Amino acid sequence: METFLERYFAAAFVLAGLSHAVQPRAWAAAFAALRRSGHAGLIIALVTLPQGLVVVLGHNVWTLGAPLILTLMGWAMTVKGSLYLLLPALPDRVIPAEVQYRRYMIPGVVMVAMGLALGAHVLRAG
Repeated sequence: METFLERYFAAAFVLAGLSHAVQPRAWAAAFAALRRSGHAGLIIALVTLPQGLVVVLGHNVWTLGAPLILTLMGWAMTVKGSLYLLLPALPDRVIPAEVQYRRYMIPGVVMVAMGLALGAHVLRAG
């Protein structure tokens, strides 16, 4: 199960990160629309919380190395999803009213790096 989750999230981080890096305007527009909807917290929680719980319950690895990246991201997604589910107005304070599209490029590059590190670990582990 741990290897499957490492492979899955390595690919997901690389793809989502590339999307953020090469399509930052689309991401900025999407989050602006979410903020305007008044339901950003619930929508983001419905995506983030299940992913985080899958990692927390299936890959709770606390040894130093690339797998720790996934464990930390899983816990971060779980905490974020829980907070947004319980406090759905919270993203209104986090998502700026006027989103600078370049702001989405840096997290994209970070996600690609995390995905590549995790993917390299999976390939080395065989």
